[in-house]
Amino acid sequence: MSDKGNAYRDNNGEVIPVGNKFQTYDAADTPKESPYSLANNTTVEITVPERAVEIAVKSDASLIIGEAQADVEGTGNGYFTTVEYMFIPLGVGGMSSLFIRNESGATVNVEFFFIMV
Repeated sequence: MSDKGNAYRDNNGEVIPVGNKFQTYDAADTPKESPYSLANNTTVEITVPERAVEIAVKSDASLIIGEAQADVEGTGNGYFTTVEYMFIPLGVGGMSSLFIRNESGATVNVEFFFIMV
């Protein structure tokens, strides 16, 4: 028997799933695993797994993260810059991918994990 009385619910009264495990690789045909080595002045596409609701990202240098490759490579404007050595949680439910760019001047290690439902 399951008690959903205390579960989080959306505006329609539907139960919102809560992540109950994590995954340290993406859903690409050739998965990228954490930690991922990202060379200077390069962009990587992280493919969001179907059941992922959140990703947490950390690096030893600041990174540029956005929803489109053009955003992180300077021709768009939908991006933000992370702080080094701090996990940044991002909601990814409904997203198919995100892009991470390194412009730190050196190769960096990118650590990430998805929260899965």
